[in-house]
Amino acid sequence: SSHHVDLWEELAALGVVDRQSARWAANVEALRSEVALPPAPVPTDLRATLRPYQLEGYHWLARLWDARVGGILADDMGLGKTLQVIAVLARAHEREELGGAGSEAAARGRGPVLVVVPTSVIGTWLGEFEAFAPHLHVTAVTDTGRKRGTAVVDAIKDAQVVVTSYAVLRLDDEAFREVEWGGVVLDEAQFVKNRQAKTHVAVRRLGSPFTVAVTGTPLENSLMDLWSLLSLTAPGLYPRPD
Repeated sequence: SSHHVDLWEELAALGVVDRQSARWAANVEALRSEVALPPAPVPTDLRATLRPYQLEGYHWLARLWDARVGGILADDMGLGKTLQVIAVLARAHEREELGGAGSEAAARGRGPVLVVVPTSVIGTWLGEFEAFAPHLHVTAVTDTGRKRGTAVVDAIKDAQVVVTSYAVLRLDDEAFREVEWGGVVLDEAQFVKNRQAKTHVAVRRLGSPFTVAVTGTPLENSLMDLWSLLSLTAPGLYPRPD
């Protein structure tokens, strides 16, 4: 609405837009060398057998993780998008690239991964992690700092993966920005399709080098839905709405 039109200008004034766009454009060059490499092997600790189309998605996500760029995983419902994401996080763990806050991996710029989901599926994600990758240290942040009484960085401790809701991230956005996230996963990413909404701005300000939008509907109402997801996952591709 007209009340939110200044949010984009505020981001630009903070340098978020140009800084993230420049970094994404630089990192995407790494994909040139990644294409020539053999596909990433499935991590040995993953408790699942990937189907051919899931394996293809996993290989694609692994290349993005290695190049430190993001993308949109837009498979239909029921094709195992969650499993593909868990598989690439298990691979990162196997390569010692998935660290809790303060770990050696975090010192190398690979801190914990934040998984943002609708409140109703937090339990589902925790169950999937337990089923397919129980060796990962996963924790959930389901309350705001006011209710918890602790900062986000204290609540997650040494977790390698943190699952939270869009509502909690929106209300506690400053606290989440205190953590150097190694990656961000946005499940049901249509929740952030409005570029002028506070939730979209909260995700953008996290500044993660690896942001993946997971959705079956990357475009619902207009091209701006797709632009909003690309502005979070690939900010140098179409840097500005026009």
